[in-house]
Amino acid sequence: RRLQICESSVDSEIREEANKVNPELLIEVDGGIGEATIKQAYDAGVDVCVAGTAVFKADSATEAINNLKALCK
Repeated sequence: RRLQICESSVDSEIREEANKVNPELLIEVDGGIGEATIKQAYDAGVDVCVAGTAVFKADSATEAINNLKALCK
């Protein structure tokens, strides 16, 4: 089952629905994730962020990944 959500936060209702499917289900955001958006997704309660363009169009993929990770601390 796939839920498409366009909210600024992952609220308890969404987590409850995820837990019904699988208590260990991860909530993922795919698309539009980069240095300007990853912190917002992280703060909203997202478990996994897919940052394709931000990584693959960067001069250094390793540096881009490290920068994105650092923004989620």
